[in-house]
Amino acid sequence: MGVVEALPPIDGCRAPGDDDGDMVEKTGLVDALRRALIAARVQAAAGMRREALRLAEQVRARAEAVGDPGLQADALLTVGRMRAEDGEIAAAESNLLAAIDVAEARGLDDTVASGWVALATVAARLQVDPERMRERARRAQALLDRIGDSGPRRATLLNALGVAAVAEGRHAEAVRLHREAFERLRFAGGPPLESIRTLQSLANALEALGRHDEALARFGEAQRLGAEHLGPRHPQRARVAHDLGVLLLGSGEPGRARELLEAALAIWTDTYGSVCVECGRAHSSLMGQASAEGELGRAEHHARRALAIYRQVLPGDHPDLAAALVNLGAVLHWRGDFAGAVPAYGEALRLQERILPEGHLHRAITESNLGESLVALQRHAEALQRFAAAEPVARAAGQPGEELLLLVLRNKAKALQGTGEVGAARVALEQARALLKRDPGRAQELAEVEQALAQLPVRAG
Repeated sequence: MGVVEALPPIDGCRAPGDDDGDMVEKTGLVDALRRALIAARVQAAAGMRREALRLAEQVRARAEAVGDPGLQADALLTVGRMRAEDGEIAAAESNLLAAIDVAEARGLDDTVASGWVALATVAARLQVDPERMRERARRAQALLDRIGDSGPRRATLLNALGVAAVAEGRHAEAVRLHREAFERLRFAGGPPLESIRTLQSLANALEALGRHDEALARFGEAQRLGAEHLGPRHPQRARVAHDLGVLLLGSGEPGRARELLEAALAIWTDTYGSVCVECGRAHSSLMGQASAEGELGRAEHHARRALAIYRQVLPGDHPDLAAALVNLGAVLHWRGDFAGAVPAYGEALRLQERILPEGHLHRAITESNLGESLVALQRHAEALQRFAAAEPVARAAGQPGEELLLLVLRNKAKALQGTGEVGAARVALEQARALLKRDPGRAQELAEVEQALAQLPVRAG
């Protein structure tokens, strides 16, 4: 019999306030429910996510029936945090907002602060609306200031701000935020799980700044803490393994990366089931790993799995859904299925047009990719429309857009040849040649552009 099932039934308790016996009976039940809620948190910390969520949900339902606002808010907060961990974002936000409503009505500032910190963390993870993230962080900050909390919850909020900073390209700021969070946790004796998360986030921010060795060192610290304090199948150990695998893939170690990524996927599947946000991340990363190894069939499998999962578990305007569509389009293009790549890129672009501002580099990259597949299908006029949208964005981006600009120019030249505009194709290739001459390490590509120029007919476009 479970912890909650062993408690006396709610219907057997008399209405609160009838007499002293009723009060004693209610107090005993509330205490038992609080112990059950603590047990659920212990299960979650041990990696027993399904059992923990089931127990927490039972406590939440019983707490509402008992009519204890403090317990009800605490149970809602616990369930919301667990659902956020499991990637059930809509359910998580619903529970967290309900916890805040109940707690605010009774002046429970401590619970309200925890709720806003959790909501800020969810918003950072969603990476959809930076202003919503900042508003939630401001609320959390104000409450933490009011109750004088500078410990683990403050560190959790700093981590959420750091994650948001990385998503917006402010990597140096993210490093500062994560370092401060880690120091607060170390000083306050915060939970090891939060320290591991902080080190993981710090490592990712350092890698984004190109500080590879420092990132590896922080991942190593996170792994050591995980081995000391978490079970071998804990999902947080999978998160560290996944992000380390991504780093190793980027640094040219696809074999070791695959081992880590597959281990992470296995843990997440055991913990959350095969359809979860974390599983989608693992499949997306394994798609990249398989592509790096030239195993395009395996890459397509992982790309399709990631997309199918994201369609089920993410909001329809989430950027990861757009990224999954781009990944599938890329794999199909590489496999020669240009007719399949075009609709995948097209859907990704329509989604990006809704969630990204005009002139965003990611939108331009998708425009370019779509144009390249259209060229392969000899739909040259359509391709030129895509290149016309991508080229000014790439030029305006400066150095970060140079790689995209080079791709656009070379593919635009092919499309222009296809429409008979030889002179314009020559101009595009000459511009590509000028870019390549600035980099001595791209001699092979320069030779290809020179050859393409030599093969152009000598006539006006």
